[in-house]
Amino acid sequence: MKLPEFENHPLNEVAMAVQFAPLQHLHTPRLGALWQLFRSRFPSVEEHPPLEPQFEVFPSPPTSGVNVRLETHPPRPRVWFLTTDGAQLVQIQNDRFIRNWRRSEGMTAASYPRYSKLREEFEKDAGLFADFLARDGGGEPKINQCELTYINQVAPCAVWKTHAEFSRVFPWVTNKQIATLPMESEDGQFLLRFILRDAANAPVGRLAVVVQPAFARDTGEPRFIFRLTVRGAPSGVSIDSALKFFDAGHAMIVKAFDALTSAEMHAAWRKKNA
Repeated sequence: MKLPEFENHPLNEVAMAVQFAPLQHLHTPRLGALWQLFRSRFPSVEEHPPLEPQFEVFPSPPTSGVNVRLETHPPRPRVWFLTTDGAQLVQIQNDRFIRNWRRSEGMTAASYPRYSKLREEFEKDAGLFADFLARDGGGEPKINQCELTYINQVAPCAVWKTHAEFSRVFPWVTNKQIATLPMESEDGQFLLRFILRDAANAPVGRLAVVVQPAFARDTGEPRFIFRLTVRGAPSGVSIDSALKFFDAGHAMIVKAFDALTSAEMHAAWRKKNA
C-alpha cells in the first residue's frame, strides 16, 4: 500500500504501546534489574504515576461522573528509560510496555526515523522485556490491547495564523454557520471516533482523532495539537500480533491525517507520493 508522505510534517511524538494482564511479581527491585538490559542505550531513569487500564468496549459503556477504584496495595510506578537527548524512551509498568520517539529541541522533520525504524526498535526492546520476564519467572505477557499514537504540533504558516482559522487546517469543520453568529470566533477543540472492524465485521478497536488549541511554551505562538490514536484488541496475544496491529494502525493514521487536513496544508507540508 502506497501511503502519502510529507517532507515538512508536523509530527512531534509517536508511541507504540501494548497492555497485558498485570504482572504481580514486577515490583520495583525487578524493574531495577530490567534497566540493566537497557542502560547502555537508555542511561537515564524517571518514575511516573502508573497509567490506568484502557479497553475499547463495544458498544461504548455509559460515562460516569465518578470513578472509584479501591487499591489493596500501593500503586506500582511506571518507569521511563531515556536516551541522553530524551528523544527515545521505553516506559514499563506491571501491565504496560511502551516505546516512544519524541522530537527534541533542534530536531527537524527530517530527524523522524520513520515508522519502519520505530517498529524495528519496538520489536527489539519488547523482545528484551519478554526475555527478561521468561528468565525471571514472570511468564509471557498476554497482550490484550494495542495502542499506536501520533501527536502532531501544527504551527502557523501562510495558511493560518490564529486558532479561529481552524477550518483552514481542518476543512471538515466549516465556518459557514459559525460566521452567521454575531460574535467573533476564537478557537475550537474537536473529537472524532471511528470503529475498526475485522474481516468478520466484528468491532475490534477505534481510531480517535483529537484537535486542541495550544500555545508554544517558549514563544507563545499558537499551535494545533492534532492527535491520532488507534487502540484495540490484536488478533492474538503475542508481540507478532501486536506488530500486525501496528502496521494496520499506521496505515489508518496516515490516511486519516491526509483526509482530515486541507490541500493548502498539504502544500505547506510538501506532500508527495499521494
